[in-house]
Amino acid sequence: MVTKSSSIQPPSRAVWLVNLFTPNERSESILGDLLEEFCDLASKSGMAFARRWYWRQSVRTAAHLIGSGFRSGPWQIAGVVVAGFLLYFFCGGRLEEAVVAVLNLGRHPHDNPYYTWSQAQARIRLIEYGDLVGHFLLSLFIGCIVALAVKGREMLVCCPINKWQ
Repeated sequence: MVTKSSSIQPPSRAVWLVNLFTPNERSESILGDLLEEFCDLASKSGMAFARRWYWRQSVRTAAHLIGSGFRSGPWQIAGVVVAGFLLYFFCGGRLEEAVVAVLNLGRHPHDNPYYTWSQAQARIRLIEYGDLVGHFLLSLFIGCIVALAVKGREMLVCCPINKWQ
């Protein structure tokens, strides 16, 4: 059985998905059961069938774990997620103003307020990139606050700038 599991591997992203929502004390047993069934299906029905099965089981397992997390502490989790969303909503709109303020720190009030075309384009790029970096850092900061607030609880945190596929 050791040689089978070392040569036949389940989809790594599906393993990551299950691992993401599985509590630490149950992670090894759940992933072990899925791997054992995956190896059995791969040898009997083929690798493509086993991979599809593993993905279906991974999604079902993650959905079950998310649901059980909400059933065990719904008000605390919902409250923290709503508070994180509101914090992002109210702070996110101020990021561009903050970036412009930082860019204006080195300027004197009597400097020429007009820019050449290339200076204006460079300034707009700085504002756009600064805004993007600011949103990233704000999301990271709020995610840390949410994680600390519900430490030890299983939950799903939605990120507004999620590019994972």
